Amino acid sequence: MCLTFILFLIVSFYLFSNSIPGSAVCAFNMSSITAAFSGPFKHQENPGSTWERRTSPHKHHFECQSTSSPSHSHQLLDSNRYQLMDSAVQPTTLQPLYLGRLEILTHIAVDVLPTKLHRAVHVMYVATADGLVKKISVLPRTQETCVVEIWKPFSGDNPIAIRALNFLKDTVSEIEIYV
Repeated sequence: MCLTFILFLIVSFYLFSNSIPGSAVCAFNMSSITAAFSGPFKHQENPGSTWERRTSPHKHHFECQSTSSPSHSHQLLDSNRYQLMDSAVQPTTLQPLYLGRLEILTHIAVDVLPTKLHRAVHVMYVATADGLVKKISVLPRTQETCVVEIWKPFSGDNPIAIRALNFLKDTVSEIEIYV
């Protein structure tokens, strides 16, 4: 699947710090996000019961649609009862775009560049908990990734946490990093 003309979201997931470190970067298109959040909910009647698929009778409440019905209290009860969707949001690829074994990714910035061979190549800039920035290209035809560069923006032996990672598209600059 090509990410070129699809509105998409790139997300980084990581394991808790008290376990083996690891991160993954996955891509989701907006249609799969909409499909999951438009579907039924998971509901558990009590802590000992199984999770079941349920549709809320007040679905318009979850879609931010106004209603003229006076059943506002039922909508509030539904808001507490239905907080988990039945279907997961499906990623655009079966495997993560990037898998960081033994590393924690903290920030992502994405740029889309035209090249001679492709109309759009996605380039991800990911910051690690060790204070590094990895420039990762997503190959358009295969959706495989390639680490192009690894930057260490701060000198010294002790890692300095990167507080923010922003790509300044207006000035066509490289990455701007704030500590």
